[in-house]
Amino acid sequence: MINVNIVNAAVFIAVAVLHVVRLLTGAEVAIGGVEIAPWLSAVAVVGAVALAWWNLKALPKVGKAEVLRLLSVLALIDGFICFYSWVAGLSYWGFSGDLFLGFTIFDLGVAWVLFQYAKKYS
Repeated sequence: MINVNIVNAAVFIAVAVLHVVRLLTGAEVAIGGVEIAPWLSAVAVVGAVALAWWNLKALPKVGKAEVLRLLSVLALIDGFICFYSWVAGLSYWGFSGDLFLGFTIFDLGVAWVLFQYAKKYS
């Protein structure tokens, strides 16, 4: 159950960060032709942070191993986003092409190192 809470917290943190980026960049989001108001992202940030907090509070203890696991899952999520961006041929914030592949490899390496350190502290 500990790993489930860590993964849940990482996903909610990633969702909160994406909504903050949307608010800062002013990106427009439309679902089915209906534009989603920016204030909904502000609500989503509060909700995602609260859910991440509750998942972390449900852990019996939050030590080095748990923090390292959380960071490694966040690196894996970022690696997945970079990999998808590379495969889909996306371009944003000046990044495109093989740069996304490079970030994917880097993120996977960081996740692996963090997992190794987490095992050491477990």
